[in-house]
Formats: sequence, structure tokens, C-alpha cells
Amino acid sequence: MKLLYDFFPILLFFITYKIYGIFAATAVAIIASFVQVGGFWWKHRRFETMHLVTLGIIVVFGGATLLLQDRTFIMWKPSILNWMFESVHRRETTGQTHDGGQRQPAGLGVAASKYHVDIVLSIDGLH
Repeated sequence: MKLLYDFFPILLFFITYKIYGIFAATAVAIIASFVQVGGFWWKHRRFETMHLVTLGIIVVFGGATLLLQDRTFIMWKPSILNWMFESVHRRETTGQTHDGGQRQPAGLGVAASKYHVDIVLSIDGLH
């Protein structure tokens, strides 16, 4: 059920896109993301980081798409989200701490982190 809840805005985006087009789908995704964050807070009295980051990206790039009537901005959203999550993952696997210190690599190590970058770049068509 959590998986469905996490993908709720994306699911509504694609359904709306097929029926009404990119601009209506973008507006629906923005509204659905607000509903998702608000619903999660109402039920659990806390926010989930992934929901907040996704909401911020959808509002900024979706808003630019709607204001400028240019579909390019909303198309950047998956790439930017993947790059942000990879950046966090890379920091965790290479052992960097928030204060700039070093700790032992956690689990996967640098080679696995490079592999994840290759996956993200190939998904985005940049590799």
C-alpha cells in the first residue's frame, strides 16, 4: 500500500497525460503531490523527506512548465530527482559525513557507487 501511495502523483500524472496532455497532467501532479504530503502529515504527524523533495521539484519545474507553456521543464524532473538521490547515496557509500570528516565506507563502497551513477546516466540517456 505504501508503494501505491508513494507513486500516487506519478500515476495520476500519466493517466491525465494520456487523456488531456502534458499541461493538465503537470497541474494534476502538483496538486497530487500537495495532497500526498498533506495526507501523510495528517495521518502520521510527520513529513517524509522523499515526498518533500519530490513536491519541491514538481512545484518548481511544474510551475515553470505551466507559466512558460514549455514542457521541457517538467521533463527535467525525473533526471534531477535521480541525480539528487544518487548524490545522497554516493555520500553515504563513500563515507563522507555532514561535517566534512571521513568514516568507514558503508557497505557498497566506491565501485558500487560508480555503478549506480552509470545506471542513472544510462536511464537518463546521457551515458
